Amino acid sequence: MGINGGVVQLNGYIMSTLGNKLGIFVGSSRHNLDGKFRVTVPSKWRIKDAQYLGMPNPEGCINVCPPKMIGQIQERMSEISQADPHMQRVFGEIFSQSEEYSFDKQGRIGLNERLRTHSGITKDVILIGYLNYFQIWDFENYEKWLKNTKEKPMKLSPDMEKIRKTMIKLVI
Repeated sequence: MGINGGVVQLNGYIMSTLGNKLGIFVGSSRHNLDGKFRVTVPSKWRIKDAQYLGMPNPEGCINVCPPKMIGQIQERMSEISQADPHMQRVFGEIFSQSEEYSFDKQGRIGLNERLRTHSGITKDVILIGYLNYFQIWDFENYEKWLKNTKEKPMKLSPDMEKIRKTMIKLVI
């Protein structure tokens, strides 16, 4: 990793140190797609001249990963044996549906048909920050998912329950 005049190189990706300096994605933002299926991403979530990766999430949304996370994914993938046919199929399924993004001058990214179909996105979307990445949901589907998770809470592993309790202490 090297720093040169406000630019950081990490795992072969060039990132500006301006804008979203720490790659932190918190909060939410509701938008409408325009006629070319583009959505505006909050300025605080943009890293200038960076490539993001949009991937299908099994919950029915799109995970959007910044350069730092793309590098981490690449590292993890290199540790998995190419002789493992099951994992190769999983990677093929995920990444064949993925899309690389960069922002236009208005801070928008275009959502391809495959990811829109996967996530049920039509017009009204909500972007949800997950600290290290963000998700794009069809707003109506997000509301249904949220209601469903409140009615049927997930059972957490003991380790995750400890993390949840620690987060509650930090927030309260």
